[in-house]
Amino acid sequence: MQRPDLPKNSQRATLHWVSDAELGITWADGHESVYSLAHLRKACPCARCKAWPSKDDQGFPIWPVERDLHATAVNPVGRYAIQFVWSDGHQTGYYPYDYLRKLCPCAGCQAK
Repeated sequence: MQRPDLPKNSQRATLHWVSDAELGITWADGHESVYSLAHLRKACPCARCKAWPSKDDQGFPIWPVERDLHATAVNPVGRYAIQFVWSDGHQTGYYPYDYLRKLCPCAGCQAK
């Protein structure tokens, strides 16, 4: 699978691929976040996903996730967010950098 190019439009963060299934973000303060694409898809902030009736214990929608879920494109949204185009066809969620920072799965961020 070919990984899509990543936007280089933010002074707050540098995006890079960790693997075919993980996106890394190096923040301006030096913090490193690594996100699974499955988690980012599940955490989509769009209105449709937010209104999904079935939610897990973290408040994220419950639906079947493709086994081979991947991003087919990652687009800049101004200088404040990125937009994923997912292999399941979904593409309406904008992921602001502030939201991505709050989603950081590392132990230090989760303890806050």
